Amino acid sequence: MKIKKNEIVYLQKRRRDDVGEIFEWNGKILRGIFCHNSPMVREIFESGFIGELIEKNLFPQSWITEYESDDYGFIIEHQRIWPVIYPQEWSFSMLKDSALTVLEVAKIAIKYGYNMKDCHGFNILIETNQPKFIDLGSFHKIKDGSTGWEPYQEFLRFYYYPLFTWKDGLEYISKISIFSANLTPHSEHYIYKCRSLRFLSSNILNKLIKIKFLASNIACICSKSLDKRLINKKYIITVFVKSVKQIINKTNMTISQDLNRLEKIIKNISRKEINSQWKNYHTVISKKKSRYENIIKYINAFCGDAKTAIDIAGNQGLFSAKVLKETNIEKIICQDLDEQAVDTGYKKHKKSGKNLYYVNYNFIAPIVKTTHPLPSQRFKSDIVISLALLHHLILSQGFSVEDILEEFKKYTNKYVCIEFMPKGLWRYKDGDNINIPSWYTVNWFREKFVKYFDVLKEEQIADNYIVFLGKKRGH
Repeated sequence: MKIKKNEIVYLQKRRRDDVGEIFEWNGKILRGIFCHNSPMVREIFESGFIGELIEKNLFPQSWITEYESDDYGFIIEHQRIWPVIYPQEWSFSMLKDSALTVLEVAKIAIKYGYNMKDCHGFNILIETNQPKFIDLGSFHKIKDGSTGWEPYQEFLRFYYYPLFTWKDGLEYISKISIFSANLTPHSEHYIYKCRSLRFLSSNILNKLIKIKFLASNIACICSKSLDKRLINKKYIITVFVKSVKQIINKTNMTISQDLNRLEKIIKNISRKEINSQWKNYHTVISKKKSRYENIIKYINAFCGDAKTAIDIAGNQGLFSAKVLKETNIEKIICQDLDEQAVDTGYKKHKKSGKNLYYVNYNFIAPIVKTTHPLPSQRFKSDIVISLALLHHLILSQGFSVEDILEEFKKYTNKYVCIEFMPKGLWRYKDGDNINIPSWYTVNWFREKFVKYFDVLKEEQIADNYIVFLGKKRGH
């Protein structure tokens, strides 16, 4: 079957890959391979390299298709991964596991005679809590004379430096440093690591950094590139540089040549134990059991056709896991602002193989690139669940209920399940001391709710919990 150019949707705004282009066609994720690189990519598949990555769950299922196009030598299909989670939405352990995945992929690539152009986190997607490398265009044949791993410095800046600061409790700085690939400069990392370096001038510090990475850079240079650089150089300089290059290649003296050593460094990074506000909110289910059981009952009764869900402010995913187990939902996203709660849930379920996905970001104010789809587009699901959240957003943070409901509407294909707390921020230990605005009533909320959703079920399921199950208007 021939694919026409006007039938496809390109998935990358910046199409810089000289190997091929990834696009969507008829609901399929395809990668067109340019003619000049077709032999190399066929060899990558035929060598068994991609097969081993797939077998070890490090790369999405991929195969060469019979589809044709005037623009490409041949076309590959990749198994679709949903949802697409960006690095700034990862937790500490997700970043660490992604780093280890990249190194494992790199080691296997070397075994088959391939190096990599890049390794940043946008080349990683997480499926069933397993990071997978997705950029086929990153691989190329190891060039003669090159013994170093080419993206070594990018790896440090995208993975190691953020992990290094994050382990000390600097979550915000670490997350911002991997957002949008605005990576930490080497100089800033070394100033953080050794405070006395701040007294050096920037010129001197940058020269010292160049010296530090000199051996690694030399290891990565191929013979052809080295010869070009040495053109018109004096004979003694040429001999000296080539001798140094030979020593570096033979001794494997740099970390860029020893990925096992780099892997050990990453594995030994452990974070400082800090208790965040909501980290332990879902430690036990006993007090929430009856509420959860009622909500599950209503989801089964009214939303039986829903297959995907997002649990907004789902903490560690305790309720998310229950939904996955006791309803027809096949995939569920657990979203929360508290990184440590998300990290705890991710670590708990990462080896379970369940379709329970974790994302860490501010639901009402996400950080995204202007060229990337919003979370409400990437995480859009058949049902949006939001338990015990609304009163915090309205009464503590001052968001309008209209803005919140509008966001829920963007996230859902069909259904919403929201808890309204008529007593607001009241807790059991407060007794009769209820402090809420006069306008904050269930009638007020219902009037707002029906502007966006048709009510399928309204039920008070606990002392301060009224569940509203709705259907998106027009569905």
